[in-house]
Amino acid sequence: MKKRFVIEFEDGSAKATGKKHDGITYPCSGDERLRLFHVEGVPFISGNSQGLVTLGTVLIQIGAGDYKSGFHVHLREDFDGDKNEILIVGLDGHKG
Repeated sequence: MKKRFVIEFEDGSAKATGKKHDGITYPCSGDERLRLFHVEGVPFISGNSQGLVTLGTVLIQIGAGDYKSGFHVHLREDFDGDKNEILIVGLDGHKG
């Protein structure tokens, strides 16, 4: 079975000033689950379907946008601003 995933987003990179999440938006329903564990010293990302799709949209926005090297996003458990920070995703700017 083939599935298709289409994402449209406003490229906020021109507005990015270096503040947390600046230029990245992702709608959340509150049902998203995302956690980070370490298994034998290796980071392990675990999430439900909604959480993994939301993580994917964040990664796509960073990768497809025109963000500068050093841009990064701090993500919290379950994308909930009241929970602990679990992951920082950064752009190193290296092409290739």
